Amino acid sequence: MECTKGKWEDKLSVTGERIIYVETEDNIEVICRGVRHFNAPIIKAAPEMYEVLKEVLEHVEDENIPRVNGQCTLCKTYRDKIRRILALTIAEGGKNGE
Repeated sequence: MECTKGKWEDKLSVTGERIIYVETEDNIEVICRGVRHFNAPIIKAAPEMYEVLKEVLEHVEDENIPRVNGQCTLCKTYRDKIRRILALTIAEGGKNGE
């Protein structure tokens, strides 16, 4: 799966609807329109969430990973990545996207 490369941003368009977009060399590429302001952070984080989820899935499905007391040494790293991604989804919108 591929997604639009670059940092996903949001703003109000000239028509007053919120858009998610990526700046290009010449203009902007609109990813989606009509986004509610409280949904923008999670939509903008989607590409990074997708990549982290792929990494975590590959990791948990790898039966060759050495484990200590039933937990592998990378689990804390993945927990930290997941927490960072989740923090992105509420960072701009405040508590519960408000």
